[in-house]
Amino acid sequence: MSNSIKVRPNIIVLHLDGVRNDRLHISPELMEISKEGTFFDNIIASSPYTIASVQSILTGMTGSKNGVDGYYNVNNLKSNVKTLTEYLKNEGYSTSGDIVNESVLNPRGFDTINVHDEFNDDLIDRHKEAIDISSKSSKNFFLYLQYSGLHAGMVKNIFRKYDDFSDDFFNNPERNCKIYDEYLLESGQYASRIYRHLINKNLDKNTIILVYSDHGMSLGEKKGERAYGVYVYDYTVKTFLFMIHKNVFPRKKLNNLVKMIDIMPTILDILNIPLDPNFLSVQGDNLKPLIRKKWNFWPMNYSTKVSKYAYIETGGLHGPWPSPKTHNVKAIRDIRWKLIHNEEPNTWELYDLKTDSNEKNNIFGEKKDIEHRLMHAKGNFEDTFLE
Repeated sequence: MSNSIKVRPNIIVLHLDGVRNDRLHISPELMEISKEGTFFDNIIASSPYTIASVQSILTGMTGSKNGVDGYYNVNNLKSNVKTLTEYLKNEGYSTSGDIVNESVLNPRGFDTINVHDEFNDDLIDRHKEAIDISSKSSKNFFLYLQYSGLHAGMVKNIFRKYDDFSDDFFNNPERNCKIYDEYLLESGQYASRIYRHLINKNLDKNTIILVYSDHGMSLGEKKGERAYGVYVYDYTVKTFLFMIHKNVFPRKKLNNLVKMIDIMPTILDILNIPLDPNFLSVQGDNLKPLIRKKWNFWPMNYSTKVSKYAYIETGGLHGPWPSPKTHNVKAIRDIRWKLIHNEEPNTWELYDLKTDSNEKNNIFGEKKDIEHRLMHAKGNFEDTFLE
């Protein structure tokens, strides 16, 4: 552990369910919190739905490797995968979480997991109380808090009214955005209140605070997806991450392409916890090379290479080619290009994200060299599933 960290820190996760990267700017509270630490503004979820996304974050690997590779596979986490909470529990941490339903977190490594009612519970008061309880422990603690207010609002106002092919939804993106933004603002207010509570309790001085979204949500961009989990376009897979601790994370914004599966190996290295060779190797990269630039106090215990590629996969509950038992949409992207393979109809898509950030113009077949490079990178990533 760095000499700048006198004692091992606590860890609190604020999981803001469904917050889109491209709408962050409308929340003054989220913008203020982003300045408190290192803000990763170009981070990619390995799957655009909660169950697979969260399991990938806590294992440092995608669903096809850890076993949670479909909506119906929440209990399929492989026995030879070691979760972040299992590492922490082995190190003496108390571990707890508060989530919207029991499928969000695998119980391995958790002392307690509570489930809240997203439509009726006051999550600000509930999560303040959870923080107070954790902070009274004689141990370091890991606390996972899912804020599901935005999700609940969209369920009531969008998901229950429309399906994946409703013309009234896809023909009214401005209306959809207005509804969405109201709930996103509430997400920011929640995060601000919880963050201020941590400061008031003097917990910010020895707590790593992670604020992120697991995935985004559709506002009507692509017919066939009125929510998330069906496709792998940036409006659902490009998320955000704030990493906050004044002695660990410098206050800066990074636009480098990184992955949500990079969080787990990064946190382990900060805590000076080695990866266990008796379990499957992680696919995520340690973000230290990006974070530590001009901050040269961390020992180089882990790989210093950060991949320039992000791998993404999903299998929708509904949509044009539902596949809740196994992922059937795969994608690979770098900072500029994204290649998508829809396995069910066996179609391919290629997008130049520099000139076509909304992914409207499929140019597959026009850039053979780019396609070949991305297909090769995709194959290399998928080879790691076979360990």
